[in-house]
Amino acid sequence: AEAAENGVDCRWIERRLGSLAELQAAEAAPYDAIVVATGARVIELEELRGLRDLVTLCRGQNLLLENAGGLKTPLICGKYAVPVAAGAHVLAGATFEYDPPETVHRPADADAAAAALRPALARLHPALGSARVIGATAGVRALPPRSHRGYVPLCGRLALPPEAAPAGVWLFGALGSRGLIHHALLGRAVAAAVLAGDEAPLPEHTRRCEERLREALG
Repeated sequence: AEAAENGVDCRWIERRLGSLAELQAAEAAPYDAIVVATGARVIELEELRGLRDLVTLCRGQNLLLENAGGLKTPLICGKYAVPVAAGAHVLAGATFEYDPPETVHRPADADAAAAALRPALARLHPALGSARVIGATAGVRALPPRSHRGYVPLCGRLALPPEAAPAGVWLFGALGSRGLIHHALLGRAVAAAVLAGDEAPLPEHTRRCEERLREALG
């Protein structure tokens, strides 16, 4: 609706892709720019498989627990516990499991997650040490190389050959386990950079791996 009000054609097209070349061959092409924001799946695009040497995949599981202790306020200290469902349940997590790409995307295992999380959760809020498990979820983080500022995401223009990416390709990814904090701020910065065709609007530290990105992508 906002796009229409501004005279812009905006469409949501859902399609599974194995390469950027497939996107360039799609009916909506050519594009003015392409922003790759696929998180842990970024290394599955044919042209970006070299990022396996730069991005670390980390599986994380959460537990959904009965809120038997009556927790009312979210807690975080290494692990976290957040009351949900009007306070009836607690979402708690998360594990850090460094599995190979071939097995990292697999369903949650509530028993394994409980075994890994219970000790830390019990220290955070004792009632969680024995609270009934209702279920579990699993996801995969894409972790960037750690720096003196922590796991700062990677953003910037990717140096791909023109035949692979004639529209120019930008990376917005490796947000790690704190993506909820970074995504809006960096999303605005990436959008400004793409529209300007200039990386200057991006925080300098998000571009700290430019040389390694070029090497990874050959």
